[in-house]
Amino acid sequence: MTHAVSGIAFGSVFRRSSGTARIWLAGAVCAAVPDIDVIGFRFGIDYGDLLGHRGLTHSLTFAAVLAAVVVALVSRDGTSGLSRGALWLSLFIATASHGCLDALTDGGLGVAFFSPFSNARYFFPVRPIRVSPIGLGALMSDDGLAVLASEVRWVWLPCALFVAIALAWQPAAALGKRDARGIGTRSVTAKTARTSGRSLESRFWRWLFRRAERRTIFEIPMGLLGPRSDRDLAFQKIAAAFELLRRYDSRRLGWLRDDADGILVFLAAPHRAEWNGGARLVVLEESYVRDPATSAASVASTLVHEATHARLDRMGFRYTAERRARIEAICVRRQLAFARRIPEPGDLIGEAERQLARDPAYFTDDAFRQRVAAELQKRGIPGWVVRMMERLSRRRAARAPMAEVGTPSKGGDARTAP
Repeated sequence: MTHAVSGIAFGSVFRRSSGTARIWLAGAVCAAVPDIDVIGFRFGIDYGDLLGHRGLTHSLTFAAVLAAVVVALVSRDGTSGLSRGALWLSLFIATASHGCLDALTDGGLGVAFFSPFSNARYFFPVRPIRVSPIGLGALMSDDGLAVLASEVRWVWLPCALFVAIALAWQPAAALGKRDARGIGTRSVTAKTARTSGRSLESRFWRWLFRRAERRTIFEIPMGLLGPRSDRDLAFQKIAAAFELLRRYDSRRLGWLRDDADGILVFLAAPHRAEWNGGARLVVLEESYVRDPATSAASVASTLVHEATHARLDRMGFRYTAERRARIEAICVRRQLAFARRIPEPGDLIGEAERQLARDPAYFTDDAFRQRVAAELQKRGIPGWVVRMMERLSRRRAARAPMAEVGTPSKGGDARTAP
């Protein structure tokens, strides 16, 4: 799947008003085809042979031939929207990207880029991607999620940025036709691109949720990704948090049941949690939940915050820049009321009061970007990726200053409270 993502990403450069879906699908297929060589293991072909894994099918020659064949198939009816040369280049890059990504992995044999003329195997000097095990059973092992996390960091995230930048910078004439008066349709296609991107993001989060270890607690579906070592403890902590909600704030527990499709413990940096309206999921930050210092009461307070976001979203109060401070204040007041009712609130009351005393500048887009950038750098995300994300966020905010349906709302950010 990761190779298909890279094929789609490179295909976004060649996007046109017609045939886009066909081009992207062809790119995804071409990028995945080189791994067909794994069937050689069943016939006794050695890994290092010409027809072995990462051999001929991963070469530049194979990429050129496969691209030519697919061009002949895709462009027969003239609906690809590209010249044959441009389509061939798109598919060649998509296919060749497979070998390039394999050469960035930390295991297996190198890639025979110049096969069949030379069977020498090559790796790139930098190899940050964890090698994926061969076989579906191995992918579902304990190490599978670590491989997925590595691929998300080094492939999926850069590809998503690449697609967003490619779509944002393409001229209006390439994205849509002009009407009879010569007025471009850039604003319409830009809005469509944003909507499609948001929908794709939501599908991605729901896909993660479906593949997480699932349990149902108080009739609320739960999903947890990450190391398996202490998952039971994480689920127990969340169950204890739900019990506190049942006793001291059953209304917010009901809101979670009614307004959210589930709770996913994964990544919500730099916050403790976020309400993802598009996916209808509460996302709890994995490191926060797993931290032994995080109490069940703290998790319950965070869930009160996100349940309030979910209910406001359902009522039609969109998380716009103008409303952000007011919405956060409403959510924090609900946390404060909850903390005052439980028998051992710890610092939850003071924490909520400090959040209510924040300067309005804390909730600006610039302040949020700075917090996200700092957290991503702390987690080891490459600096160039962080900078590209900041630029893309600023560009998107300039083109669409008002948040729309499904915009994630960030909450429970007590880690950075003054």
